[in-house]
Amino acid sequence: QEISNTLWAFGTLAAKGVEVDMDAAQAVSRELPRVVGEMKPQEISNTLWAFGTLAAKGVEVDMDAAQAVSRELPRVVGEMKPQEISNTL
Repeated sequence: QEISNTLWAFGTLAAKGVEVDMDAAQAVSRELPRVVGEMKPQEISNTLWAFGTLAAKGVEVDMDAAQAVSRELPRVVGEMKPQEISNTL
C-alpha cells in the first residue's frame, strides 16, 4: 500500500502543477514488481491513475512497472468499485 500511496501522492502533486522529482518517482516505481501480486484493487487503481497523471504532466513513467500493474487487472477487476474502474481508464 505504501508504494501505491506514494505514487498517488506524486500524481496528485503533478496534477496540481507541483514539480515531481523524477528520480524519486522512478525509484518507487522500480519496487512495484516486487509487490504487485499482493496489491488490492484500490492500490492497483490508484497506481494506474498516478502513472497516467504523471505521464500527462511530462514525468517519465517506468513502463515495465506500469505493464506489471496492468497485468494484475484481470485478477482484481471483479472486486473493483465503479470509482476504481473509472480511475484505471
